[in-house]
Amino acid sequence: MERRKWAQRDFTTKVSQSGSSINLHIDAFKLGRMPGNVTIDANNIVLKPDGSFSQTVDKGIFIKILWKRTAYSAKVSGKIVNNVLNFTVTSINASYLGISFTASISFKGTKQT
Repeated sequence: MERRKWAQRDFTTKVSQSGSSINLHIDAFKLGRMPGNVTIDANNIVLKPDGSFSQTVDKGIFIKILWKRTAYSAKVSGKIVNNVLNFTVTSINASYLGISFTASISFKGTKQT
C-alpha cells in the first residue's frame, strides 16, 4: 500500500454540537494532483464525557471526480479537549471503478466557540 504525506494546509472544520452528539463538516478540498475533491460530512458522532469519539459514519466521506460524486462510509475518531480538535477520518471498504482503496486524513485545530 502506498502512503502519501501531503503538505500541511489550512482547513475549516465546521463543528456543531447538540448535547453529546457532534457533526463535523469540511467543505470540498483537493489533495495533490487528484482530479477531483473530497468533502467530509460526518454526522451524529457520539462525544464521550472525556471529549473522545470513535465510530463508523455512513456517508462520511464524499469524493467527486469529474462529474461523479460518490459517498463512502468512514471511521471517524478523535478528541476535543480544551477547544483543541484532533480527528482522523478513514474510508471503509471503498472502491472507485472497481479498484479498492483506503483513504485516511487527519486534522488538528482549535475549536471556535
